[in-house]
Amino acid sequence: MEIERSKLENALVKVAPGVSQGKEYIEHLKNVTFTGEDLMTYSDHTAVLCPFTVDFLTDALPEISVRFEDLYKLVTKTLKSEIISLELNETNTELILKGGATKGGLAVTVDNEIADKIDNLFAQLPSDDMWNTLPDDFIQGVQLCRFSASGDLTTGLAIIHIDKDGIISSDNLRASWYKFEGKMKQQEKPLLIAAGDVAKLVNFNVKQYYAAESWVHFRTEDSVIFSARLVPGDTNLGKFKQLFKKVDGIKIQFPTDLKEKIDGMVFIADGDVKIDKSLQISMGNGMLTCIAKSQRGWVQQETSVEYTGEPIQWVVNPTFLSQVLTKLTTAIVEQNRTVLEAGCFKHILMHRL
Repeated sequence: MEIERSKLENALVKVAPGVSQGKEYIEHLKNVTFTGEDLMTYSDHTAVLCPFTVDFLTDALPEISVRFEDLYKLVTKTLKSEIISLELNETNTELILKGGATKGGLAVTVDNEIADKIDNLFAQLPSDDMWNTLPDDFIQGVQLCRFSASGDLTTGLAIIHIDKDGIISSDNLRASWYKFEGKMKQQEKPLLIAAGDVAKLVNFNVKQYYAAESWVHFRTEDSVIFSARLVPGDTNLGKFKQLFKKVDGIKIQFPTDLKEKIDGMVFIADGDVKIDKSLQISMGNGMLTCIAKSQRGWVQQETSVEYTGEPIQWVVNPTFLSQVLTKLTTAIVEQNRTVLEAGCFKHILMHRL
């Protein structure tokens, strides 16, 4: 079959986020699959499908896979012709690509175990009339909440929790809640998605979703489907909503230069890893003072703040505060926590003892 090279290149770009990363992998998870109607990447817990019809497959060979990186480089770096051809060799062991005076062959991978897993995924895809509309601000909410999910897979909190009202994430030291402007239609139980998979989801401007037995599927306007394996069980993240509803403390507007100041002193803060570091903050007489210290030394920085009340002091993780200051600056400081908010998004940062 002959196609425009740019169409294949565009399809490969769209499915690229589904390719498995890292040194340890099953060979097939580095591949891209031609299913006849779609181009697909699959990494056991995520998959991306992009409409792409080919005519060289048969009933005896309904799909083929080749190494994604090799195909991408062949299409984008080697073949220069505007029109290229794709076909299988006589033994169905190579995918042959030709363009002008250039041609190349890529080994076809056969892995029945992976093929069965892909078939299971396809069996859980919905028909066109089963898709549900996502809130317009869905991806925005995912973007804002995903950084609060735990990076430790053993905690059970390396996920985001999606229910009909919004998105929740937490690592027990901080928590984020984004309340949708609308609602997730036909969403009866929370969807739990691994934080690592969410990092791929935000690459897609998804408009619809469908929750199946063990997968949740998201679809864009141009019919690209991103699928993520659902995390089983329930982490009770929904209980964190109550924490955001009972807030009573000192309301302040953090200075716009506070993030820059924190980033410039975190290196000296005590703690071997980011999660263990501490920053002392105090306010009084219209000034906000930050102190980072360790056995190696200390750094103090001051900035003006609109606060004239009684002097107060608290200790937080500087990395976590810096991250949220890229999104929020309005805060309510309580005895044990700081609650930051803007519109539909709220974030809790626990104080250190």
